[in-house]
Amino acid sequence: DHRDLHSFPTRRSSDLLPIQSSSAAMRLPGGSTEPAATGAAAASDDWEPDWQGRELPPFVQPARPTRSEGGDALEKLAANPGAAPDRVLFTTKHCVVAYDVYPKARVHVLVLPRAPIAKPHELIAEHAPLLRHMLQLAEWLAPRLRDQHPGLSPLRCGFHAVPSLRQLHLHLISLDFESAELKRPRHWIIFNTDYLVAPLHWAEMLEQHGRVLVDRAAEEGKLKMPMVCPLTGTALDDMEAVRKHVRSSTYQDAVSEAATGTHLVFTRGTFPHTTTATAAEDRARRRGRLQHSYMS
Repeated sequence: DHRDLHSFPTRRSSDLLPIQSSSAAMRLPGGSTEPAATGAAAASDDWEPDWQGRELPPFVQPARPTRSEGGDALEKLAANPGAAPDRVLFTTKHCVVAYDVYPKARVHVLVLPRAPIAKPHELIAEHAPLLRHMLQLAEWLAPRLRDQHPGLSPLRCGFHAVPSLRQLHLHLISLDFESAELKRPRHWIIFNTDYLVAPLHWAEMLEQHGRVLVDRAAEEGKLKMPMVCPLTGTALDDMEAVRKHVRSSTYQDAVSEAATGTHLVFTRGTFPHTTTATAAEDRARRRGRLQHSYMS
């Protein structure tokens, strides 16, 4: 039983350093200019959303790279987004919104802080406002991306617990998972378990503990777990099963239910590997395991 993947209704809607415009500021996508950072700490009112009232430029997915660009590709992009304007969708005072050049869904972008933060273990308490700011930006982006892509599913956002590239980045990805780049079980797991960490979880951890606590061995162990759909509890034996599942009415209905009143859907925890589950059990799991973000 299959339905059109594009059938979802559309609902319309860092830098810790203060950034000053340089005399040689470069015009970037989204109408902002490339800022220059100073060495002072950001004021509390410096985190006000500076994207309000602006238009999101048209989404134009760049071509897939012809060769590996290395583990520092995002570091370079955050430091100098003007050097690769085709890779950048939008810029703000504290963030760069970049296209994922290996997208795992119809829409897949990355919110990068301009501040040089290579990995989660470098985060400190003072970065908590930055993470909240990045979430705010993702919430603003989600409905506008859906406006640009009629019928686009809701989106999910989060940080990978153990990222593969340097430079902190927040994934914002549509739940259709319609992409030729979705090739391996790992690609499903990293976006459909709590390996994808909700921004508020880390922000609260920084506020409470002053650092992000990640059990690397446990997180990497999740990559070897059986694939399960977090919205339905359905076991997925291989990538062909994944492709069939995300096109099924069961999955489409689950996404619609999860996204009621929001453009962003978060999951927490993982489902047990099981091949038999009643519809009632699936619904109970979804109610217990879904966590909704704010309306954008």
